[in-house]
Amino acid sequence: MFLFFLSVSFNAGAAPQNIRRCADFFAAPANIKLSATEILTSINDKYSRKLFSQSIDENIQKSSALARSFKLFKLKRMFKNLEKNGSDFNSFELANFIYKLDRLAFAEAVDKNLSRNEKSILSEARRSLVNEGLIKHFGLNNPKSGFLKKFSQYFSQSVSWKYWRWSVAWMAMPKLVGLSLPPELAHKILLEGLEAHRTEVEKYLPQIKGRAFFNLFSRVYNTALVTAVFSIVPYLMHDLYVEQMNLGIEQARLFLEPLLQNSQEMAQMDQLMKKEIGILDKYIEGYQAKYGLLPTPEQIEAAKVEIKAAIKIKLAGAH
Repeated sequence: MFLFFLSVSFNAGAAPQNIRRCADFFAAPANIKLSATEILTSINDKYSRKLFSQSIDENIQKSSALARSFKLFKLKRMFKNLEKNGSDFNSFELANFIYKLDRLAFAEAVDKNLSRNEKSILSEARRSLVNEGLIKHFGLNNPKSGFLKKFSQYFSQSVSWKYWRWSVAWMAMPKLVGLSLPPELAHKILLEGLEAHRTEVEKYLPQIKGRAFFNLFSRVYNTALVTAVFSIVPYLMHDLYVEQMNLGIEQARLFLEPLLQNSQEMAQMDQLMKKEIGILDKYIEGYQAKYGLLPTPEQIEAAKVEIKAAIKIKLAGAH
């Protein structure tokens, strides 16, 4: 599992010279006593080096170049956080750290011949011992002294991400990172083998299998969600674009239709006025030719009324 002992190779084989050792990424700052890798190495030594059979170099090189870069980036951040805030971790933060450590560093370092249940049991055994070792190293079981410290601890646990993460589960399904195996049994399993203690493990098996099944579902759900976002959203955006375009066209039509109708009506009125003027001019010319003088204003107004009435009658007959 946590083969982050980048400066120490548990298999005696040195990493290739052209590969930057992971220890270079996780060197301890000068102002702390132990780096994360040194802390984990001491825990591994305590349990007869049964937790980690390979170095982080050997395990992480099994991943692709892109996955390797991502894992190193994540591990570096996690190790810095452990070194800085490890003494303030609550039980959930510690279990979450160990679960991520296992997934990032040693997901590839598993025996392919083991069943899914056996892999889950051995993974939990390793995590249980690392959890126990970190608790003792940081003194996390020691009760806080003072009212304010106790209140602060209680308040921080009540608003912990352990509970709030379920409020956004539909966007990113969380993982179950709890542990069931007691450290004593976990040590026996790693030291003497699973087969020798299978009976003792039976009562913890439902919880271990339940968490493993849920975490598998969580990975599938999150993968499917990301796939859906990147495959369906473009189509939805296209449909939205087309809908907005059609809506814009409809709005433009509704806006322009009255203007178009008004312009048509104005054009008709203009034509009627031209007809009236033309007929009236002919009436005046004919009157002057017949009587040798222009009609009086009263006669012109009467002629206008008659012309308008005649045009209206003609238009009504056309419709």
